[in-house]
Amino acid sequence: MPHKGLWVNEDATQEVKDVPGDYKVVAGDLLLKTICVAVNPGDYGHPEKFGAINTIEGFDAVGEIVEAGDGVTGFKVGQKALTFTRGIGPV
Repeated sequence: MPHKGLWVNEDATQEVKDVPGDYKVVAGDLLLKTICVAVNPGDYGHPEKFGAINTIEGFDAVGEIVEAGDGVTGFKVGQKALTFTRGIGPV
């Protein structure tokens, strides 16, 4: 399922570009089909200060659980979930 992300490049510039790869859920993880995301000032304001180089930015997301890894309890496929993360990276 292709999608785009706000990338922070090696030189701390930012650009929207494709997110590569297929995602495999591992033990303890949830895979969400994203419904909504938020990019906050902390995401894009000063990436060089946060050590977030070569990452995909975005703290907040809401989605529907489409897969749960082994050992996950308290969640099930089809539920809505909110996540607060520090981007995806390094990629």
